Amino acid sequence: MKFTLKEAATKKLTVKKDIKAKDGSILIPAGTKGTARPVKNSEMPNRTESDNEYSGVLGFRPEGSDKEFKLHMNKIATHFVGVAVPNIKTLEKWEWEKGGSKTPVGTWVEVDGWDPDGWPAWTLVLGIV
Repeated sequence: MKFTLKEAATKKLTVKKDIKAKDGSILIPAGTKGTARPVKNSEMPNRTESDNEYSGVLGFRPEGSDKEFKLHMNKIATHFVGVAVPNIKTLEKWEWEKGGSKTPVGTWVEVDGWDPDGWPAWTLVLGIV
């Protein structure tokens, strides 16, 4: 399956910690570079219609590969280099001072919101909201 994506919807990332399958085998080794994007609900099997167009799933395609791995969006905080995960004080400051939250790609949204490209607020990624 090939995807046509707007550049703003993707983020170049490097895996910092091996991503493993349920059986413990390594799916994506540390050091792998690739492109990540939010996955739409319509691309997920067994998903029903919801209010949100996006699924909370991160699609990661290693460089030079046609295969895209689907991971829970919270993996962006623990398994990838170059993603500055905000601490709780920062999240509180954003909410009190600006009335919202940033996404992993830096856009401002409501604390329980998603940007137009499908990136969720950090508060959703981290399971706070």
